[in-house]
Amino acid sequence: MIGKKAFALSAAIVFSFAFSLHLLRVIYNWELIIGGVSLPMWVSWVGVIITGFLLMQGFKFSKK
Repeated sequence: MIGKKAFALSAAIVFSFAFSLHLLRVIYNWELIIGGVSLPMWVSWVGVIITGFLLMQGFKFSKK
């Protein structure tokens, strides 16, 4: 069981990093250009929601 807990905690840490970047982009209104295409801000709003949910689940499963 230690392996599953470590994996869940590692995943939660990775998702918290992604969550933080999406949230910073929304707060500071940073422009994101990938391959010459400017991504709309709603992409980061979706990213905040999804990564926030995944990091909460990761922390929840790491404590079981």
